[in-house]
Amino acid sequence: MAGSMVSFNLQEVTSLAKKLSGMNLSVSDRRQLLTDLSVEVEEQTRTRFSTKTDPDGNSWKAIADSTRRYLQSHFPGAEPPLVVTGELRDTIESQVSSWNVLIGESMSYAEYLQTGTSKMPARPSIGIGSEDADELEAVIDGFLKRKTA
Repeated sequence: MAGSMVSFNLQEVTSLAKKLSGMNLSVSDRRQLLTDLSVEVEEQTRTRFSTKTDPDGNSWKAIADSTRRYLQSHFPGAEPPLVVTGELRDTIESQVSSWNVLIGESMSYAEYLQTGTSKMPARPSIGIGSEDADELEAVIDGFLKRKTA
């Protein structure tokens, strides 16, 4: 997956891993849980394009006046920063393996928006903030309830 991405491992997300400690999940159950988590993270990432915030809830930096003028003349319906055509948002996808989830945006310019450049501040959309972790914990709770029901 080219572009920008973030991966997380259940053991690396401490509070989430605590929820699962002692659980002996089958490969199938673990894969289902990771799929459920990936769906949630994809949605969190898509939401950032409408809220124009990074994973920690901070607003994206405003675009330069010259960029705003360019967008207004070439893309009248654009919602800067970051949403001009929606193509980047539409490329958000995940890949699930036995132990990991990889979430990313596949447009070639995604990395520049995620990390910034010497002329442009970062406007990250991918990552897991504290509110995101709370929502992921709720996904785990729902999974465990279904598993023990």
